Amino acid sequence: MNYTKIRKYLIIVLLFTAALPIQCMDPFWESPLINETSLVSLPRKFWNWIAGIKKESKPITTIFAEKISEQINIIAEELENTAHNKHYLLWGPPGTGKTMLAKQLAVQCNREYIFVNATSFCSNTLPEALKNISDLFEYARNNKAILFIDDIDNVFKESNPLACTMIIDHILSFITTSSRYCTSIFISDTRALKESLLNAIDKKLYIGIPEAKERAALIKMYIDKYLVKGQHLQNKPTGLEDYFFTTPDPVVKVTIQEDVFSDEHRDYLTKILDGFNGRDISKLVLGMLNAAYATEDSTLTWAMIEQLVQKKLDELKS
Repeated sequence: MNYTKIRKYLIIVLLFTAALPIQCMDPFWESPLINETSLVSLPRKFWNWIAGIKKESKPITTIFAEKISEQINIIAEELENTAHNKHYLLWGPPGTGKTMLAKQLAVQCNREYIFVNATSFCSNTLPEALKNISDLFEYARNNKAILFIDDIDNVFKESNPLACTMIIDHILSFITTSSRYCTSIFISDTRALKESLLNAIDKKLYIGIPEAKERAALIKMYIDKYLVKGQHLQNKPTGLEDYFFTTPDPVVKVTIQEDVFSDEHRDYLTKILDGFNGRDISKLVLGMLNAAYATEDSTLTWAMIEQLVQKKLDELKS
């Protein structure tokens, strides 16, 4: 009998048993609304230490047009001033980096944040939804956190117009008061929102499909990230359970054939991928990675890339 392994299992079971009642003390651990938050209470810090969850500390890299970047810097400066809460709208087509931008702003300004999806407002009964929204704004105010509300346009797709009106009016009651509860950033695929909500928002920023210059930068960024540096590869234990019981697989980096990403080929990709958003480009480069891993020697060739690009273009046409 392997007593060493049994002792390790006993240790991890005891730690998780100890962490379970402690994390339940966190009032928002089981929140029906919060998708993600940077707020880490002491009970949750202990739980995260067990599970190997680390708080985001590095800025999230995103690439936008120069005019958008200038506006982002202005918003970032405003967010650093916690004395005056403001409200913002980031809107534009899906996959253009609105959510990543919102998180980048919070990290860049060293602000705590709470991230929720507005779709969840409509998944409960109306009294529950209104109470949850009140709790969210109160929680954000008490912790001086930025409240991100993603997919706010989905509320207007609610089949019950009365419920939609009451939800939006309830949100307005928090963002239009003199105290202006907390800074909030709304994220939407469209600007066609209720006029009263638009009027209460201090600044609206459109995030569109990347132009050629930004597209070239995104292609380079994802090639470096996934194919050259291999940042997607995880070969270190992230928590106590991994530390005790997981044997990490060795890192296998892709071999890229010479001149695959020459200037000529990069220019070709930039031109042919016109209309692609950041998410599309990320998925395409990950497809290149998977195609290389599917070969016997994990080698990526230009012919493979051309085939992947053509397949993606055909999918978009159909």
